[in-house]
Amino acid sequence: MNSGFLNIGVTPTLAFHILHKILPKFMNLFPNIKINLIEGNSQDIEKQVLEGKVDLCLNTLPLWNKNIQYTQIYTEPIYLVVPPQHHLYKRIQQNELNSNEIMSLISHDHFIILKDRYGLKQIINKVLETYNIYPNIILETSNVDNADRLAISTGVLTFIPSSSTEHNSDAIYV
Repeated sequence: MNSGFLNIGVTPTLAFHILHKILPKFMNLFPNIKINLIEGNSQDIEKQVLEGKVDLCLNTLPLWNKNIQYTQIYTEPIYLVVPPQHHLYKRIQQNELNSNEIMSLISHDHFIILKDRYGLKQIINKVLETYNIYPNIILETSNVDNADRLAISTGVLTFIPSSSTEHNSDAIYV
């Protein structure tokens, strides 16, 4: 492949956290390939894969569409963000609570959650279901980093992938 176009479908969060780590090497290896980034939510990008509009899709598992073949290239943990203003912050900081205790104590807390149509939302929903958490959702967003920063600034909880914890914060990531 010496020249041509590559249409890459990616969610905005993955674009922000991953592309700068992988595209420079690709661009050095294939300098004559023009890259077209198609950013959108997981479901829309998967639809474009099925329509042949996207050549390569970077997405969060699980996929919405079971007919898409994929290769998993990495995994990362999902963290509960506990801001300093939260009522459990000090107890968590002092290691007074284990993960199961934390999850049982937050079962009706305020949360900022991702909107539907993102693969990460499916994972978060499974975590909530596993721990019988029925969050009081005060805000939904399409951006993981926005959820993180809003949770930290407002004192409410959210879930984010480890790649979104790279900035300096006083929050605890459980």
